[in-house]
Amino acid sequence: MVLGSVAYLGGVLHTGWVPHDTGQLGQTAERVLSGQMQHRDFDEPYTGGLGCLHALAFELLGVRAESIRWVLLVYFSLFVAAVYLIALRVSSPVVAGAVAFLCTSLSVPLYAEGLPSWYNLFFAVWGTLALLQHIDTGQRRWLFWAGCCAGCSLVMKITGLYFVAAGLLYIACREQQLSRAAPDRSPVFSGCLLALYAAFAALGGIFLRGAPPLVHGVHFTLPLVAVALYPAWHEWRSGRGAWPVRVRALLCQLVPYGLGVAAVTGMFLAPHIATGSLDDLYRGLFVLPAARLTHVALAPPDLRWMCLSLPVAGLLLIGQFRGAVSLDRPRVVVAVSGVMAALFAYTATASGYFLVFQMLRNLIPGVVVVGVGVLLAQSRHPDRLAVYLLLAVTALCSLVQYPYAYGTYFFFVAPLMVVAALYVVAWAPWVPKMLCGTLLAFAIALAVVRLPQPDPRLLNGHNCPDFPTATLDLARCGFRVYAEDARVYQELVSLICAHTLDGQFIYAAPDCPEVYFLSGRGNPTRTFYELFDQSAGDRRVGAPALRYAPYVDLVVVNHAPAFTPPLDDTTLAALRAQYPHQRVLYGSRRPGVEATPRFTVLWRAAASPRPCTATSPAGRRATGCVGYTECDAGKGEKPEHSKL
Repeated sequence: MVLGSVAYLGGVLHTGWVPHDTGQLGQTAERVLSGQMQHRDFDEPYTGGLGCLHALAFELLGVRAESIRWVLLVYFSLFVAAVYLIALRVSSPVVAGAVAFLCTSLSVPLYAEGLPSWYNLFFAVWGTLALLQHIDTGQRRWLFWAGCCAGCSLVMKITGLYFVAAGLLYIACREQQLSRAAPDRSPVFSGCLLALYAAFAALGGIFLRGAPPLVHGVHFTLPLVAVALYPAWHEWRSGRGAWPVRVRALLCQLVPYGLGVAAVTGMFLAPHIATGSLDDLYRGLFVLPAARLTHVALAPPDLRWMCLSLPVAGLLLIGQFRGAVSLDRPRVVVAVSGVMAALFAYTATASGYFLVFQMLRNLIPGVVVVGVGVLLAQSRHPDRLAVYLLLAVTALCSLVQYPYAYGTYFFFVAPLMVVAALYVVAWAPWVPKMLCGTLLAFAIALAVVRLPQPDPRLLNGHNCPDFPTATLDLARCGFRVYAEDARVYQELVSLICAHTLDGQFIYAAPDCPEVYFLSGRGNPTRTFYELFDQSAGDRRVGAPALRYAPYVDLVVVNHAPAFTPPLDDTTLAALRAQYPHQRVLYGSRRPGVEATPRFTVLWRAAASPRPCTATSPAGRRATGCVGYTECDAGKGEKPEHSKL
């Protein structure tokens, strides 16, 4: 199963991209490889561990975008094995293999880029496996390894704090379970724990700041309240033990877990402490993310789409009722299979694909709430702590979707949701196994055949089967991407090579770090996204472009930035006044859409033939990269356009 999953990812490993993601990861690794320190010398978008990992990949495998994905493949193989072991704990090897392959299909193969959120998912799964081993063996070393996984997740991205919090919830519930047989009770200790649970639930109110608040409340606040309610309810009803005994039991678990977190984060902090750059680290981890929360936000789907998910979440309750055994009759299974086959055929249409996609991405709140409800109803559940652990990890890690709940972010936590649902169903007393097997087969077919899209930017409910692709034939990237992207970026890189030297500084904005990485040119700024530019006293969009223009010979203007508003006409006019030569590159955003300006390249010196080292020989032949003869925009002549 592991080999099959790795082969499945290997088949799509170099397919699809989001340009600014590829450029940001590549440029970060390149800067680290050159000796720059994250947060001190440039604005690292994440914590910093991922940039170091990718720098090592560049050192060993070469400075190419593919090197980042090969490292991802190695981590992915270990992730699949861990998912299988977690599922095997409550199911047969065949079912565990099917569940693990479903988790595979709902994760990295859909967007095989080395993003930190994938590593957050990997370390959350490995940490969960360690905590399950602690449940089974009681050995504290598993708490230490779980803490190490939490620390590694935190080093990859600050959202690793979510798994750290899930581990703390598990430790509190574990102590509560161990103390349940004590004869006496400490009202003071129980009151303190209840206050902490209430404070944790109140933290969910932070997510109500997003608009619309009701949507954010259901997707983010409700799952947090649910996972806080379960231990609070049991503490209120049956919390036992004298406070010295309970404090000692709690510390015996907190210390190894905390040591694991501290060991990893301490190694990461050591260089920043030695160089006196902790202030820069604090600004990068907490100040800049606050700006992102303000300027970069996307709400989850409207609540009406959650109605599609309610029947699926309700299926988790079937096994709790004695009458569910009647659903395993052959005629019922055949009827359900027929309905699923019709639904699968319907997903081939744009509307059917959209409806099923919305059903999937709205499942997490339902799974968590139903799972907690089952645990509250079955106080003597034989493996309630393991089920609660999976639900808590799912609820907390799903917060990665805040504040930018694009469809892709659901898949950063979807495997955890699948495993949590398996644990809820596995211990149900009257689960209809044949019916659940049919549902599992349908989910795998949907994940393998229908969900994958030729471009990750379509993973928000869009279905675009006639999406032409081509190989991006560049020296630093050979992904198979949208054909228009391949043509535009090959022409752009060739044009940059014709007018600048390797390693020379250029200025590209807004929000196009891929231009620096793909062309092998230097970035004179400390930022990748102009929205978060710190060096200017004001935050006017045009100010950075005009500030760096006197020091570079070539400027690339991105007309379709991801986050920052495009440059205004006044700034563009000022740039054209400084750069007499220009070329506009046109391209369509997707098939059937009219071509619009993608990039404008402006430079000072006249064109001169130069070797193009940033493109492969085939790419140079395709784009004619020898040199360009452009009209002089400063003399009032119309610039030559490259138009589709």
